[in-house]
Amino acid sequence: MEKIGIDLDDVIIDFVPNFLKFYNQKYRKNINFEDVKSYNFWEVGIGKNRDEVIKIVGEFFDSEEFNLISLVDGAKKAINKLSLNYQLYTVTSRSTNHKEKTEKYIQKHFSKISIKIIYSGDFYKEQGKTKSGLCDELDLNYIIEDNLKYALECSEKLIGVFLFDKPWNQGNINGNITRVKSWEEILELVK
Repeated sequence: MEKIGIDLDDVIIDFVPNFLKFYNQKYRKNINFEDVKSYNFWEVGIGKNRDEVIKIVGEFFDSEEFNLISLVDGAKKAINKLSLNYQLYTVTSRSTNHKEKTEKYIQKHFSKISIKIIYSGDFYKEQGKTKSGLCDELDLNYIIEDNLKYALECSEKLIGVFLFDKPWNQGNINGNITRVKSWEEILELVK
């Protein structure tokens, strides 16, 4: 059975729009989705540096607003369909500090399918493998991602990458990466 890795934030979970709503309200800012040209939030005016962003994102994870975060349009239906023909993994660079909340969320929305959550050490600089290392180790056929850096690294391992088109991932891509705008488009491409 072929294997697909699926990133979590902004691929399954609509993270950035919900985070911005929380951030703008709490810190009295006005940063729009289109303003987020980098997933390194401090580069777009959210926090001063990585450590401050990690603190602010942690506040969001601990908030009631996080418990209400929505799925990306079409994610549930598409992932359920993919689970019929593929072995699925969620490969996320989310901190393991949020492991319990992350796994409860996935269980709540995807209780009828088998989807294993794998944590990379990328963004939070935790111990662990990189996303590209995990993709290679898991022998994935595809990964669905929104981070251009991770997409490029995975594609170098000759893994097919579907890159959800976002303001923060504009730039040159190679032949193993296909930009997509929706889960429906991914379902069509993997047929």
